[in-house]
Amino acid sequence: MISGSTQADAAILVIDASIGGFEAGMDNKGQTREHARLIRSFGVDQIIVAVNKMDSVEYSKDRFDLIRTQLGTFLHSCGFKDSLVSWIPLSAVENQNLVAAPSDIRLSSWYRGPYLLDAIDSLQPPTRDFSKPLLMPICDVLISSSQGQVSACGKLEAGALRKWSEGIALRLPLAI
Repeated sequence: MISGSTQADAAILVIDASIGGFEAGMDNKGQTREHARLIRSFGVDQIIVAVNKMDSVEYSKDRFDLIRTQLGTFLHSCGFKDSLVSWIPLSAVENQNLVAAPSDIRLSSWYRGPYLLDAIDSLQPPTRDFSKPLLMPICDVLISSSQGQVSACGKLEAGALRKWSEGIALRLPLAI
């Protein structure tokens, strides 16, 4: 989860809507809280909150609203802007609201927003300023002793790289 988050421009936070499942994720040491803080600390600002297992709560709008209120407050405290957070109720096991609008009347009677795939397609690509100096946090280094090559993997935040570029100084982690 950590290495993926370091490379991400957006995230999908999957929440368990079942009674007890959401609460376990939101307690002081819950993974929901931990994952939300991590993705925000790595610079992710667009997030889709996929509230899964809605079938286990009979597609209850009240349950969805409770999760949205409690988790929304927490996400706001982490620095997420409300305008960049999408909320999608769904049931993966019943294929509701994943790649098409929900067919189950218990969900479609109150939910009119996008389905998950539509929300993913509507994420905005980040802007990168290629005229600025190179900024590429390194997340992995591959050393090929047989070929005498070193490859650095990372996320290009600003600037540009070109084949055979010269004068690039890399600060690599000490653990190499």
